[in-house]
Amino acid sequence: MTRGNDIRISNIECREIAVADQNGACVRHEGYDLTLHHVYFHSAEQGLLTGSRPGRVHIVDSRFEKLGKLGRAHGIYMGIEGELVIEDSDVLAATSWGTEIKSRAPLTRVIRSTIASIGSNHSRLLDIPHGGLLMIEDSVLQHGPASAEEAAIGFGLEGKLHAQQRIEMRGNIVILERDGDNRLFRFADSIPEKRISANVFINVGESDDDPDNVYLDSRDETDIGAYPNLPKVPSR
Repeated sequence: MTRGNDIRISNIECREIAVADQNGACVRHEGYDLTLHHVYFHSAEQGLLTGSRPGRVHIVDSRFEKLGKLGRAHGIYMGIEGELVIEDSDVLAATSWGTEIKSRAPLTRVIRSTIASIGSNHSRLLDIPHGGLLMIEDSVLQHGPASAEEAAIGFGLEGKLHAQQRIEMRGNIVILERDGDNRLFRFADSIPEKRISANVFINVGESDDDPDNVYLDSRDETDIGAYPNLPKVPSR
């Protein structure tokens, strides 16, 4: 548990963390401002768990894998005040109905990263329960066949508490391949402002977003290869 401010944690591996409450985390951040650099958190109930006011959380050059517990613990869980920035990292295969990233913060930004369930029984790739500003840039998103929820991204499903409500996606590769119904977003009610351009969408279905987006019916129209191969992050 971290209780100080401006903490940086680098170059560690953490695994097999479990507690009676079933939300055992490799890092439980109770202070203000945290950087995780080149960490590998895996095979535990939760990777990162923050308090309600964690400040700025910056995750860079890191890997989170096979994390989650009964839909209550997740790969990354971010509190309601602050900002979450994930850069040059991989968040993969959340288990036991967990979510790869659950962020209640007013700003959640994913840059040059891979967020993928592959074959796990995760819930969603990203759950942004109170809305805010969600920015995803130059990244890979893959919603796999065993996913428990039909929508890869949930936005505002627990009440839109933040003043700004907007989704920005640019330069990403997005693959939806859940067995059954598939959709990119689930919204509670009104659709937030969206700025979605220059993405490649596979099995997403065309929309009225920016015409610079490319829509493909399957992996067969690409050089990615068969499932479970993942494409390279466009600019990494």
